Amino acid sequence: MNGPNSPLRIRDIPPEQATLLHQIHHLAARGVRLRQAKPESMPGSPENTQLLEHITEVGRDRDVTEIRARANGMPSHWVDQVRAAGQSGRPWTDELLLTPTRPPTGRRNTQRVAQDTRQLAGMAAFTVAIPGIAHQWDAIVEAHSSDFSAAIDACPDAGPDP
Repeated sequence: MNGPNSPLRIRDIPPEQATLLHQIHHLAARGVRLRQAKPESMPGSPENTQLLEHITEVGRDRDVTEIRARANGMPSHWVDQVRAAGQSGRPWTDELLLTPTRPPTGRRNTQRVAQDTRQLAGMAAFTVAIPGIAHQWDAIVEAHSSDFSAAIDACPDAGPDP
């Protein structure tokens, strides 16, 4: 499967990206193991407090690693996918399939942009012209109002108002 929307394996991406994904997977899996190891019976004990601090530290390290990965152009869904794999206990492997990246949504083509530009130019010209002829409109209406009234009266369906 080759192509822009084909799934990739970890081994097929640049090594620095693979390393970041591996760290995210490892930290996610470690966080789950630490939470599972937390004893429920001794909530205030020094050991439990120390374990909670360690869980928080691992979570913070994972968050920072995820931010670094995204900042370096890693697709967010890869980060999410690898984190979920680590949290679910799936082992790390370079054969892990990464979901394909979606192509960026296309922009409007040149023809549509040109058409929209022409329409906007026409609207702008109309907007500029209206104030220039507005003072003439009253004179036009007054000069032809009798013609208009006669035309209305001549229509069979539109007689004078009762």
